[in-house]
Amino acid sequence: MTDTAPGPLERCLAKEQQRAWQRALLTLPEKNRDALLMHVWGDCSYEEIASFLGVPLTTVEGRIHRA
Repeated sequence: MTDTAPGPLERCLAKEQQRAWQRALLTLPEKNRDALLMHVWGDCSYEEIASFLGVPLTTVEGRIHRA
């Protein structure tokens, strides 16, 4: 049986990559970051984001595009 669990090096690299993503996201303006996170990780449609944030659909499109 082969062990498929990540080793210490792989775990360390994965944590560093996660920190890099967090740093990159924090450089985005908050409104753009929020729209992007809602779409990518929250699986919300642009229409749902617009409704939730109370902004026009084109605003959401622009925020995600700029992010």
